[in-house]
Amino acid sequence: MQLSELTIDTRSRVEQENAVRVTVPELKAFNLKGTQFYLAAKFRSYEGDWSDWVTTQLWTIPTDSYSWKNAFTHFYRYSTLAEDDFSRGRFIAHVSVFDREGRELAFHEARFDVRLPNLPNAPPPSLPPPPTPMRDCGTGQDPGCLMTRDGQYPMDATTFSGVISALRSSTNEMMRAESTRRVLASQCVTALQMTPMLDLFSNEMIRFRVAEFAAPKVVNPQHALGYASRFTNSTLGQGFVQLMTNQPQGGLPGNQPPQVVVPVPMPNYPTQPPPGVIIAAPPTYRDCGTGTDPGCTMTRRGQLPMDAATFAGVMTALRTNSNELVRADLCNSLFNANYMTAAHLGQVLDLFNNELTRLDVAKKAADHVVNPQHALALATKFRNTFSQQDFVRVMTAQK
Repeated sequence: MQLSELTIDTRSRVEQENAVRVTVPELKAFNLKGTQFYLAAKFRSYEGDWSDWVTTQLWTIPTDSYSWKNAFTHFYRYSTLAEDDFSRGRFIAHVSVFDREGRELAFHEARFDVRLPNLPNAPPPSLPPPPTPMRDCGTGQDPGCLMTRDGQYPMDATTFSGVISALRSSTNEMMRAESTRRVLASQCVTALQMTPMLDLFSNEMIRFRVAEFAAPKVVNPQHALGYASRFTNSTLGQGFVQLMTNQPQGGLPGNQPPQVVVPVPMPNYPTQPPPGVIIAAPPTYRDCGTGTDPGCTMTRRGQLPMDAATFAGVMTALRTNSNELVRADLCNSLFNANYMTAAHLGQVLDLFNNELTRLDVAKKAADHVVNPQHALALATKFRNTFSQQDFVRVMTAQK
């Protein structure tokens, strides 16, 4: 594990207050795939004691050769530093990487000088750094468990288990649907939590009605698209996809890419205000469900392409419709809500045997392909020369 040298900006601001920004420009790991780690930061005056640690959540290294740009940023407000200033504005910042058991894997320190207001009388005590506990939603490895919608997290494992037990106790599906509606009035769910809830309803009309109750409460609706395959009625399946694609992604305003909201414990100082929040950039590695995909970390209009879970759901939803015209209409709804890589597009086009329909789908998808320059090779999927030329024209016209 390697940390690059810390960068210090003593003239930063956070929430309209002067602050010192401490940043780890890059974290690298080699041959540590699967290792869980977290970062922690502390500071001290030259002649004072170390502050309490500020820690992040646990992350898992996804590959043998792993690089994370701008892995960690933390702000120390001037008022926070002033409480611990015993050396006329001279400080040391320390950032460490720990494994799950709390063993230090790497660290860096940096010194900085800053002019601050009044000195305190005594330094606060120092505590060891625990990692922030992960959330458990009762659904295993659930990508939606740390997401929010309208500032609300989905149900935790205990709540979810109780809800499912209560719903199963009702044998009347109409009454069960009404109970579900009441639960969802106050609780948010992940896509994986919604799945067993909907499976409790054998009547597809009632199940779809419950999905309508749930849709505004799903924190990651983009990961729910695959459930459409469980509707034997293709119209209801298509309606389910439309219902989910009409939902905004939870946790962020507008149509920004999904991000994980991480609760961060703050140092317990009796008299000083809390320090600034941790701003951690997402790792440069993303899984789009298409193997080594150069478009996976690219953006278009600020939007990242579908992740692996979303793409798997999209493909499942499309395969459930044997009618290619219906499938093409479904593509239009999906493309309006999601961006894709050229590799994503290639797999979607393979679902259409009719070349005219395939070309029409490609034209409507072009505006949402993040790397259209890499899609030119897909022209070989068309036997008709005019279709090939039309496809190339559409892709080269994208900016």
